[in-house]
Amino acid sequence: MDESIITDKQNYHWFKNGLKSYLEIQYLKKFYSDTKLLGTLPETKLFGVKPLKLFHASDVKLIERYGLTYQYIMSQNLDQKIAEKYAVLSNFNDMAISSFETGTLFNYSAEKMGYENFDILVQNFIAKNTDKETNPNDFIKELAEKDKRTTYLSEFLQHKNRVNFKLKRFKKRRRFSQYKDSKKYACPYSRKN
Repeated sequence: MDESIITDKQNYHWFKNGLKSYLEIQYLKKFYSDTKLLGTLPETKLFGVKPLKLFHASDVKLIERYGLTYQYIMSQNLDQKIAEKYAVLSNFNDMAISSFETGTLFNYSAEKMGYENFDILVQNFIAKNTDKETNPNDFIKELAEKDKRTTYLSEFLQHKNRVNFKLKRFKKRRRFSQYKDSKKYACPYSRKN
């Protein structure tokens, strides 16, 4: 993929890395869907006890690492907007933003429009743009034309995105506060329950 897709690394670093992560997610879903993040380590006995079975990490599936990674990045305020220039990305965001976040967004879009449709669109885009400089925004436009539910991507890439909660009601009771919230908009790569 690195040899066949030519993009301006300064402006479009996220495109190839996002496609690679998307393909990795599909591979993990196909061949390792039930594999746990810690593998067989929680099954290891220590003095006749399996101590790692007591922790939540022992139940987390390998495929869930993308969501966990994004949540960690967001909670530590380490993320930058996806379309940030390559020169100003931190080393951490070079790997995390242009890979995990973009790959997860592509996976979310593929889930909405159908994986087969998304894969065909990617294959056709790569085939017609092989060995020539490509503008990934053309891919985003084609994606939006193919399925209107993916129109969020062009705007989403330009901003540092967060799940935005809007406070609806707030009551003070004794020492504790109670509130009811509603999502202003949902993060497209949040984990489904």
